[in-house]
This record gives sequence, structure tokens and C-alpha cells, in this order.
Amino acid sequence: MASASPLRVPANLHQMLCTPGESAKYEMSIGYYAERIIEDGVYHPLVLRRTNARVITFDKKLLAQAWRTVEPRTSRIREASYYVNWQTGTTFQYSSNLEEQQSILPEQFFSHYDLEKETLGGNPFAWEGGVNDQAGLMGRDTFQRLIDEATAEKAKVLRRSA
Repeated sequence: MASASPLRVPANLHQMLCTPGESAKYEMSIGYYAERIIEDGVYHPLVLRRTNARVITFDKKLLAQAWRTVEPRTSRIREASYYVNWQTGTTFQYSSNLEEQQSILPEQFFSHYDLEKETLGGNPFAWEGGVNDQAGLMGRDTFQRLIDEATAEKAKVLRRSA
């Protein structure tokens, strides 16, 4: 979670968008988080164990470092658009739906510094809700390949017109 700041953060996305001058403090960016697939339609995100905060990053390789530390389970990377205030370390997941905007709360994102600081005392990451079952159990090597594939930068193929 990017460094905490004494600056005031809006209570929800709607407030951020509707408060004069507030939205100018944010920029749109693509962010990433990992989630465990429990069953069709049921997912548990990768979280910081001590706060249960979802691990959101703006760097796939950084997400992979945290993801590799948890119990190997069927999981996936998710990509979403976020409003980001780099100064406060605050982000709001994008939504154009007015009702949803009122329920989208600010979240802290993880920077390289945050990851280093959090991992000094051991493994701070877990799947939300813990791992109390065998659902999606997989071997460590298969899990590592899944993460490598999910976080690999896809090569862009450019075609020349004839």
C-alpha cells in the first residue's frame, strides 16, 4: 500500500467525481489483482493478511511476487481500470454506474516499496477467507507456471499492409 498520507481522501468514488477539483488529483490507469477461483462465480482475492486489504498493483511483475507466496490454488489475474492518486496511494475502481459509484470505497495500492516493507517479517499475503478446503489445489510447479503465463507481457504482432 503506497505510503500513507494525512491528505483527505473522498469516502467513495461518487464523492471523488462530484467534489470540485477532486477528480483532477486522480488519473486513469490499468491495475491488476489476483483472485482464487472457488467455483463458478465465487472468487476470493489475494489480500494482505493483517488488514484483509485486496492487493492491487499497477505492475504485473510486482503482483506476481506477492501471488507466488500464497497456497497454490486455481487462480487468475484480473485487470481493471482505476482512478489513481499517486500522491496518497489511493485508488478507486472505475464504474460508470451512479449507484455503484456510491458503494466503491477507496483502496490503497501496493508499490515496490510496500511489497519490500511488508515481506520483511515473513509472508504477509493470503487468499481472502483462508484456505480451509481442497478446492483448486494444484502443485507448486503448476502454480508457478500459471502465474508466469498470467503475468507475461504479450508480444505485440504488427502486420504490414500489402
